[in-house]
Amino acid sequence: MATVNPSTTLSFTVNRLGDYALLQLENVLLSSGAQTGGGGAAQQLAPLPPPPLNEDMVGTPSTATTPKVISLSRLRTWFDELTRKMNQNASFVDALQPAPLDELIQSISAGSQTASGVGQAGSTPRAAWRGWFLQLVNRLNTLIPSTGSNGNASAQVNFEAPSLDEMDIGWYALAGAIGVNDPVTISPTIISTSRYSRQFAVGDFVIWNDPKVAGNQYGYEIMQITAMDGGQWTLARHSPGAAPNVSWFGTPTVPHAAGLKVYRLIDKQWNVTIPFADPQVLKLPWDNMDVIAVVGTPAGGNSVLINLTPTPPAVPTPGFRTLSGSEYLVTMSGALTTGQVADYRVQISDWHSLRQLLGRLNTNPTGASPTVIALVYIAPNSQQAALVTTLTIAPHSRLTYQQVATGSRFPFDIGAWPPHVWEDLAQPFDATGKLQLPLMPGVSSLTLTEDGWWDLIVTDGSGGGSDFILAVQS
Repeated sequence: MATVNPSTTLSFTVNRLGDYALLQLENVLLSSGAQTGGGGAAQQLAPLPPPPLNEDMVGTPSTATTPKVISLSRLRTWFDELTRKMNQNASFVDALQPAPLDELIQSISAGSQTASGVGQAGSTPRAAWRGWFLQLVNRLNTLIPSTGSNGNASAQVNFEAPSLDEMDIGWYALAGAIGVNDPVTISPTIISTSRYSRQFAVGDFVIWNDPKVAGNQYGYEIMQITAMDGGQWTLARHSPGAAPNVSWFGTPTVPHAAGLKVYRLIDKQWNVTIPFADPQVLKLPWDNMDVIAVVGTPAGGNSVLINLTPTPPAVPTPGFRTLSGSEYLVTMSGALTTGQVADYRVQISDWHSLRQLLGRLNTNPTGASPTVIALVYIAPNSQQAALVTTLTIAPHSRLTYQQVATGSRFPFDIGAWPPHVWEDLAQPFDATGKLQLPLMPGVSSLTLTEDGWWDLIVTDGSGGGSDFILAVQS
């Protein structure tokens, strides 16, 4: 007996070099039919019997003067139409309408009479044919996928992408130290409020901002809030059936030190119709997110999980950063000197994070010392400022970077995630509101927001060089 697994199988990849502000899925492919290994339990299907075409099932006339009527032409027409539609991947529902079957049964029953004119096989052929066609329809419905409006076989696929919103990370919980017990109870301290008025709630997934190395992963562990009682949370670390050392969405189960930030995740879902045997590219809009994983689940099939957290020694980030794809150009003209600032401040149009900083001189430093330039973020009120990073141009070089890595999504000159939250500066401005040296650390932090400003200041111009331009990419 043949073993057939009717479940749909799914395969796909995430394009980490794709367009910004999108989650781009490549080679999204569905297949169905006989499967071996994985894909759930196999289903045993009974063999389909031959159609009831023998004389015993339709009756034999008792005299030669009454012709035996077996209307096989209608049956042949029906099968020809079914074959044509199967070859075209058209709708099998249309092919199996009952009207031809009823007409066929009526013609067989009416033509099978005794000499006295009494119908001999009125019930036997009707039941036999209906039973056989029911088995045929059930077999087709089991083995053949549903069809889309374009005539191509297709199925619904749900894509789940637990994501951290980089534009809302000023709101988080602080947790105490925990081991690896499951479930785990914590008494978190909530810091600030969500700019979108979000709240932590039962059912939410949360992620520990823990960049420590845990085997071949970073320690960004996802848990699910299962209960909230006053100031206590109970969290489940493992999805049903997961291995003991694997937490939700393929993240590692590890101990965490006290004082780490715990962020709420958005459990984003997309439902997409995908044709069978036809690889697709899906560009799902999802800007300024850290996508920790993508789970694809086809209707009638098993889930596929792809964890997107970078692996060591890559820069540790919670997930795949979709960013926004914007770029700002900040310039300083002429020969650079210590204390020189940008030609003009560049205003920021929207909430962003940083993707890359690429600076270039028109003429390179000629002295023995490097030229050092600070990128400064200024708040919308123009009263606060923060040092983003310092950019160093080596003697006889023009660039602040060695080589642009294709698809890089984290700034070369910033060492820790998130790259858009910084310590503020104490007394950053002179009496006219212009940036001044020295740049001294303050006591609070600033987050990059819309309507803020980019500015530059040369902290060491002894190396020389002229006409600096910086691309601030987000």
